[in-house]
Amino acid sequence: MPNVKEEIAEVFEDYQERAQRVGEILKQGNATYKRLEPWHEQQLIHFMGIVNVSMADLVRAREEERLSTLAWVTRNLLELVIWIEFATKSDENAKRFHQATSRLDSILYQWDHRQEFAWVLKAPHRVLL
Repeated sequence: MPNVKEEIAEVFEDYQERAQRVGEILKQGNATYKRLEPWHEQQLIHFMGIVNVSMADLVRAREEERLSTLAWVTRNLLELVIWIEFATKSDENAKRFHQATSRLDSILYQWDHRQEFAWVLKAPHRVLL
């Protein structure tokens, strides 16, 4: 009977190696041929990184036998498939995805700093610790 943990670890390790190599090839090829704008190259590399992190979460959830985390990460991976398929279907889709996520990043960045500022106002003594 196959050892599921070992097989999962092998698939994860294989993906990590392949994703790293694809990222290197993408960067080298784009440095030479300049076919992608920097944001587009970064978007593709970012997709691979997000899948890599999600796969690590999936492996950890499986090892820790955390069913709810396993379900959540699986759902996140399925959503990633949808977004990756959308963004890689055309340059226009990639740009739309980039613009939407840039706006979201800006909103989250502003929100995060407002929260941080509010936290400092509530407990200024903690900042010095």
